[in-house]
Amino acid sequence: MNDKIKEKINYYKLWLGILVITDIGLISWYINNYKAVDRWMLYGSITVITFLSISSFIIHIIITKNINKIKNYD
Repeated sequence: MNDKIKEKINYYKLWLGILVITDIGLISWYINNYKAVDRWMLYGSITVITFLSISSFIIHIIITKNINKIKNYD
């Protein structure tokens, strides 16, 4: 059972890394281009940044719960 949970954690860590890197890239794009692009692009980027940040936090909570499951089995 522990091996399944560890594999889940690794899978979630992969997606967490992808989400965080994408979020950081989009935030840096926003900072560099907020004066030069259309208002709708800015609203869209803020929406996506919010979605990515919330998704990252949710995945972090899932990882923490799975780590606690492993601790309970030991």
